[in-house]
Amino acid sequence: MKVLVVGNGNHSNKRIIPALLSINNLSSIYISYRGVNKFFHKIEKLNYIPENMVPENKYDLIIYATQPIFHFENLIKYKNFSEKHLIEKPITSNVNEIFSRKFEKVYKEKQIYESLMYLHHPVYETVRNILETENCIGFNAKFTVPHSNFSHYRYDKEKGGGSLLDQGIYPISLITSLFKEIIIKNQTIKYDKKLKIDLKGKIEFENIKNCSGTAYWELGNSYSNFLKIETEIAKYEFPNIFSKNENIDYKFLKTVNKSKEVINIGKHNQFQIMYEDILNNNFRAFEYSNYDNLKKRYRIIKNLLDINI
Repeated sequence: MKVLVVGNGNHSNKRIIPALLSINNLSSIYISYRGVNKFFHKIEKLNYIPENMVPENKYDLIIYATQPIFHFENLIKYKNFSEKHLIEKPITSNVNEIFSRKFEKVYKEKQIYESLMYLHHPVYETVRNILETENCIGFNAKFTVPHSNFSHYRYDKEKGGGSLLDQGIYPISLITSLFKEIIIKNQTIKYDKKLKIDLKGKIEFENIKNCSGTAYWELGNSYSNFLKIETEIAKYEFPNIFSKNENIDYKFLKTVNKSKEVINIGKHNQFQIMYEDILNNNFRAFEYSNYDNLKKRYRIIKNLLDINI
């Protein structure tokens, strides 16, 4: 099997390429790069090609890892070279584009998915099973990160920057994938006039079974990444629910009354699992990315962005 990665930035070299190299039945990995290629990985099965070179091959999968502003443009460019396309979040820098007929037509022509790697980690099935078998009372998801390189596209609104599309998409997609119907009770988004982007936001919601929940995200705060669930019989704490270290056993805490139990589900590379799911046609794992579910989460995102208009 052959995979093409469009984009040779830090994310490709730190996360995508190492995960692909862990998949035994991949014979070749092609990396399309823009500008000067840094050649972070020099391995025989890797093939680097400049972006202006037209691919000569058909690929089993194309992964798009450029800035969000280029995602749709690159999808149009490469769509006929594979049936399967995996696009890094956010799927586009222009949220309104998702609801257009042109986008819908292209999206449904091929097998196109938004890359939300954490939904492929085994802990996600654990969370879903808890919500299906126990009566949820409270649900609290949070993802905050400190400021970093201010020249990064996350600080450029036109290129898909801002905390909502960079961090907020994680707790929002978690909510929409786990709950079929939710009622949003309150939603806020805060902008920074100097940086000209949103830096934090919050959603308060209920599901149809009266489980109250919150989702909070922020850019420019200390690192925090967790999910807490309270049911009628137990409390659960899931650290690093979105971003995880694949070299460390993943553990979560279950508390029943005053009895605490640490549950270990082992080491898992959620990027590798995601790529194997799509290459092996495990499309149930990508249910979150069918067009209706894509619109479901981006409608929430669009409503938040519209608050500032």
